Amino acid sequence: MGGLSPGKRCSQFGDFMNMAKLHDLGFEGPPFTWHKGRLFERLDCALGNEAWIKYFSNSLITHLPKIKPDHRPLIQNLNLEISLPRGRPFRFLAGWVEHPEFEDFVNDKWHFSGTMSEALTKFT
Repeated sequence: MGGLSPGKRCSQFGDFMNMAKLHDLGFEGPPFTWHKGRLFERLDCALGNEAWIKYFSNSLITHLPKIKPDHRPLIQNLNLEISLPRGRPFRFLAGWVEHPEFEDFVNDKWHFSGTMSEALTKFT
């Protein structure tokens, strides 16, 4: 049979990771993601470069319970913190609803397609 031996494939994958400057992001949970009989392996992993690791420094990879008899999926939680602009707290004045453009203003902001932080900034 043709093809590379498993050891050679692993070596080439390691070389690729080094060339691309990728790092294994680690994990929590059971140490193996696959097994067959008495053979257990961690076949699945998440990779990231230095910029990704810096930007998502709080991310966490978890090996989930098995969904097939021989395989555990991974899930990644980025643990993003949304920082909203600081300043005066938002106050709603009942008289605003009497303004002739109030309903159009709220509808416009309600259908905003940006992020929650952008929507709140534009709304206040």
